[in-house]
Amino acid sequence: MTISATIALCDRIRPNAFPYAEKEKWIRALEDRILEEIILTHEGAKDFLRARATKGEGAFLAPDRYESLYLYYLLARIDQMNGETARYNESAALFNAQYDAFSAAYNRAHLPKGVFVDRREWS
Repeated sequence: MTISATIALCDRIRPNAFPYAEKEKWIRALEDRILEEIILTHEGAKDFLRARATKGEGAFLAPDRYESLYLYYLLARIDQMNGETARYNESAALFNAQYDAFSAAYNRAHLPKGVFVDRREWS
């Protein structure tokens, strides 16, 4: 899914008065957060980003099976801005579940940056 397709789906699910540019800005901010908090904290970030670039300009950082996190993020932001607390709580919970699932999967598949200390040699 692309940014434009996600925004179009969001607008069909939850009609709103927020302009396309604002929703695109929210998605780009989420992409920056994913990049900073998940991708760049692990080894192989350059390879991951290079592979992602081959998918095209509108491709998300999160793989297809986690792309719903972008939709849930938009829904949560719209609900928050509209002051719809109950809807926001539901949308935020769905977003957080998908974000955590993606983060955990990425953590399992990529080594974190840092120095490995072999403690077996400390005896």
